[in-house]
Amino acid sequence: CQYWGEPKGAREMRKIFPGYFKGFAGASELRKQLNTAETFSAIEEILQKAPMGKNSRNHPLPVVS
Repeated sequence: CQYWGEPKGAREMRKIFPGYFKGFAGASELRKQLNTAETFSAIEEILQKAPMGKNSRNHPLPVVS
């Protein structure tokens, strides 16, 4: 983020999101939302609203700080 700036850093994060959410209920919709986020605050907001479905394999959502 410090090197590229927030918008570019947020776009670079899109490359790693699919692996974190594989197997979660609703993962496809979550990835779609994350792929439109342009800032880290937008990413954090999306993750805070993400439901943990009953088919989620009991994995916790990653923490964005």
